Amino acid sequence: MAQLKGQGRPVARTKGSLGDTYTDLNTGDVYKCTYAGNSSSDDKYEYVWTKTGRKVETVSGSNSNPKM
Repeated sequence: MAQLKGQGRPVARTKGSLGDTYTDLNTGDVYKCTYAGNSSSDDKYEYVWTKTGRKVETVSGSNSNPKM
């Protein structure tokens, strides 16, 4: 499974495979590809991206030796 990133949310033509994740770099929202298949009107693939949440950013600090 790939971990894709881009500016803005994914749309029906944003390529992916089932199970791939996509992170919107503008908001941190994470989406998962839940469908990839041919559309009924043409031979192009359509993709369904379902929002799964928001990426949790890790915060690094200078306190590498906590007080005990």
